[in-house]
Amino acid sequence: MKWWRKQSARGQGQTGVSRRNFLRGAGLFGLGSAAATLTPSGTVTAATGAKPAAAAPAYDLDRLRKVDPALVRYEELPPIALPQKDPSCLAVSAGGSLLVGAGRRLLVLDAQGELQREIRLADEVRCVASAADGRIFVGLRDHVELLGAEGKPQARWAAPAAKAWLTALAVNDQWVFAADAGNRVVWKFNHAGKVVGKLGAKDASRNVPGFVIPSPSFDLELAPDAVLWVTNPGRHQVEAYTLDGDFISGWGDPSFAIGGFCGCCNPAFFTRLPDGRFVTSEKGLPRIKIYSPAGKFESVVAPPDSFPKYFELVNASPMALDIVADARGRILVADTLAGCLRVFRPKNGGAS
Repeated sequence: MKWWRKQSARGQGQTGVSRRNFLRGAGLFGLGSAAATLTPSGTVTAATGAKPAAAAPAYDLDRLRKVDPALVRYEELPPIALPQKDPSCLAVSAGGSLLVGAGRRLLVLDAQGELQREIRLADEVRCVASAADGRIFVGLRDHVELLGAEGKPQARWAAPAAKAWLTALAVNDQWVFAADAGNRVVWKFNHAGKVVGKLGAKDASRNVPGFVIPSPSFDLELAPDAVLWVTNPGRHQVEAYTLDGDFISGWGDPSFAIGGFCGCCNPAFFTRLPDGRFVTSEKGLPRIKIYSPAGKFESVVAPPDSFPKYFELVNASPMALDIVADARGRILVADTLAGCLRVFRPKNGGAS
């Protein structure tokens, strides 16, 4: 498979771009520690180590912010207020509870958003997942902590490697998978906390392309058919792996068109609906979209104008919006700047 290819965005009214030309625009949505500006001609100017600029980029974002209203097939419900105002990650437990990481706290809410319990951790909660038996796995910066169903600490696992930066967790009845942006791999643990494997390191013999992780935006999810889906944000892909680490397939295109992914590292997060479709979340140009199980763009949940505060970060350090879908097909968004969970559902109760 050619990971980067020149192609047209058929049916979207815009033309795709080659990898080389596309990356000229990456500065519009952040280039690590460099302050970068996309000029109207499409070139990037950057000063390595410079302080992020607060001013808007020279490139006119209005065209990219606009989305055909016919593509937006979700409506927003009242948000879920939180006692802790900096939600950054979330998950849905097997029992339907919402697990929200907010600073050094893990909030457990019922399906209606009522607070059930608040658990304090020693460090910032980076990611969270739960097992079928109710146990909660919490990812801190470099390690996993295990909590019982009632939130009582049970174990602290050792860091899997130096420079670990955990960004996502996925759990089944046998394994725990942890995305590590610092080492650009996915760790495979048993439930006792022992590392039993490593996925995603570049390996031509297994057709594994290797993860390109320019920033701590690195997400994963286990499918019911025992396939592990993982973002490869620097390649603008969502990829499928066996649980032993063999590459299966991938989808996604680098493009400023509505069906593609742009910037340095998108999609930042994703989740799946009960019917197997994908929901993606992008940073820099914040938008949430729906794709078929095969990765074909279908519709928009929330266009960029749904998140106006995030445009203030376009030329500095764009923030990502974690997302999750519940059993009812609602899509919940951890809005860190607004300090709440945003809630979206299909319009008129119909299909999205």
